[in-house]
Amino acid sequence: MLMGLNYGRFLLIKSGIRIIGIGLNDFKLSALKVDNNITFIDIEADEKITVVIKYIYKLDTFKELYSQFSAIQVVRQKSDSIDKMVVDGYTTYSSERCNKLSRVAFIFYQKR
Repeated sequence: MLMGLNYGRFLLIKSGIRIIGIGLNDFKLSALKVDNNITFIDIEADEKITVVIKYIYKLDTFKELYSQFSAIQVVRQKSDSIDKMVVDGYTTYSSERCNKLSRVAFIFYQKR
């Protein structure tokens, strides 16, 4: 699977700081399985890095999803509350998509 990322998000994965991906369980993410590869592409520099899925969490709401992880684990400010992360999740995705789709988080490691 290929996923494009902006430069900042790509660097977080490349450096090993970001090891959890979060999104809506849409057609693309619902196909993920443990041990699958994802190749992230820096859309600005066309650099690539491949990761392997270690765990997948599928939950109904952002609140349930963010309750599974600390703010630091999902590369947020340490002081960010679950409620703040939930609000931010709803500003990232449209209400229509949020109402139709469950949430997914996947933990990955870099393929060496």
